[in-house]
Amino acid sequence: MSIQCKILFVLPHFRTGGAERVLINILNHLDNNDFDVHLCVINREGELRGSVADHVEIHDLNLKRTIHSVRPLYRLVNQLKPDVVFSTLARCNLLVSFLSLCRFIRTKVIIREANTPSADMAKFKHAWLYRLLYRVLYRRADIIICQTNVMRDDLINHFGVPSEKAITIYNPVDVDRVREKFRSSESPFSSATNIVACGKLDHQKGFDILLDAFSKVKKQSGDVVLTIVGEGDNRIALEDQIDSLNLRDSVVMPGFKTNPYAYIGNANLFVLSSRWEGLPNVVLEAFALGIPVIAFDCEGGMKEIIIPAVNGILVPKESAEQLADAIIGQLKSPQTFDYDESLNKFSLKSVVQQYADTIQSLVP
Repeated sequence: MSIQCKILFVLPHFRTGGAERVLINILNHLDNNDFDVHLCVINREGELRGSVADHVEIHDLNLKRTIHSVRPLYRLVNQLKPDVVFSTLARCNLLVSFLSLCRFIRTKVIIREANTPSADMAKFKHAWLYRLLYRVLYRRADIIICQTNVMRDDLINHFGVPSEKAITIYNPVDVDRVREKFRSSESPFSSATNIVACGKLDHQKGFDILLDAFSKVKKQSGDVVLTIVGEGDNRIALEDQIDSLNLRDSVVMPGFKTNPYAYIGNANLFVLSSRWEGLPNVVLEAFALGIPVIAFDCEGGMKEIIIPAVNGILVPKESAEQLADAIIGQLKSPQTFDYDESLNKFSLKSVVQQYADTIQSLVP
């Protein structure tokens, strides 16, 4: 009988986000016979708490800020003595990498990069400090998992991450779960033609660009409604923009939804208007539901997901004009796409096995 690998995953919270959902998906599906799985959260706020499997032991540090968790996490690691500590999201990655400097901690460290760092750091108030910390601390990790090859190249070329430590593992999509959630829902739409976008209402997701594009779409396509599913700090600014464009009767922002698949799966078209991305799970989920996708060819791994004319449409980034033209073209003369090969590439079983093999490669 093989010895279980004890692994401690680290997350800042249970609030809904792509990185959080991916990590929970992975830890839930690691084989119990091979892994003793623990999850540390800085605080247990958020909607995803109930999605963690019963066999996963949760350790709540009950703190408000990641920076205050250095000593409590150090104590937890010394108490549990895990074989591997695994984190995602920048601040947790830096925290765990910093702990690896402590000579009394002998555990291996894996960090998973959740975005394209060069683009993502533009939103940080002290971007120069994050660049320095990335350069100093990321090399302390034993393995850095990147969601795309573009992300891997970014870390190597701009942050000095040793190439032998950086690997690419794509995000998984749980096709069965997505389709089951969709089947258990009712359509929220009354309009005949619906465009859907999903994500946090922030600068990265580019919903302001989408609204400008939709203004042109509305003038040419008549009875069409845009629904933006999500919540965030930019809601008021977006609502003001909707009013200024006279789109109040044609744009809906229903907020955060625990089951966004009711919206995605009943849409005529899904649009990703992000200024930059890591590897957007929502595009894979749209594939799983057979919904056509138009996306900006933004910084990140979009070319590793969308193959034009095969499984979707790519538009030059941040061009509202060209995004509008692509949407109008798809609505007038719908292209059909094949998602099977793409979904195989991101299958949950395959990706979880890659994570399991990577973790076990560090354990004697």
